[in-house]
Amino acid sequence: MKNKLEQMTWQEAGEAYKKCKVAVLPTGSHEQHGPYLPICMDAANAIGIADELAKKVKTDDVIFLPPFIYGYCDYHTSMPGTLSLREYTLRTALLELLDCVTRWGVKRIFIINTHGGNSGPLKGVAQELRIRGIACAISQWWEVAARYNTEWGLVGHSDINEISAMYKWHPDWVVRPAEGFKDPVQKTLTDKITINDLNNTVFDGVYIQMGLRSDDVTATGAMWEYNHGGTYVDINQAKEGRIDECIDKVTDYYLAFLEEFKKIEFEPVKYPCHAYNYDDYR
Repeated sequence: MKNKLEQMTWQEAGEAYKKCKVAVLPTGSHEQHGPYLPICMDAANAIGIADELAKKVKTDDVIFLPPFIYGYCDYHTSMPGTLSLREYTLRTALLELLDCVTRWGVKRIFIINTHGGNSGPLKGVAQELRIRGIACAISQWWEVAARYNTEWGLVGHSDINEISAMYKWHPDWVVRPAEGFKDPVQKTLTDKITINDLNNTVFDGVYIQMGLRSDDVTATGAMWEYNHGGTYVDINQAKEGRIDECIDKVTDYYLAFLEEFKKIEFEPVKYPCHAYNYDDYR
């Protein structure tokens, strides 16, 4: 059974759209990923996770769209190789591409996002689609993984999981020095303001959001991101096979979610909308 749009003829796509209850879109980015991983890390992860999920889908009412492999990551552009779209450009491009799907009657979009910098534009995409009567759900794989096992070590940009994932998808692209991997060294801003991740600093136990660039945080490009809900694991334990259980759990979760997601029905928003009749709420 074909369930990937890129493998279909246009006639096959037409028949698939008639049955389609959910279209799945993987989104990632091309950005610096420290000294050990290639810039395609997030894109490769998006493709790999979607491929694993596609193998598990046994119904003919789910279509997997070609991956969108560029994202918003301008804060990494101090380091060569990073390719970034503006947030507005990303949102506009995704809406235009999804128009080519939803005009054929698809009412639900599920986005598997593997790059946190995309989350803002993706929320805008979801809101715009909702106005049109289309349900759009977004998931970031590490948020699912953290639900199952915090000891998988989801703690950073170029952490043990990302290195293990690249060993899974493209093992020859991992750069492993003879002396082994070294943990990132996070910079500090002041004696009392510490850095949690690219978006959050900490002062006196409270998160303070701050727009940072990767070279504000790290000299190597690798960095800690403690908001992922994991615990530290030595990155030298990264190896092919270590990530398999994690990916399996994440894709099983997505498989169950898709079945429930198919039940959601939205109507396009019409103005004046129901909330305008404020007398109903007195």
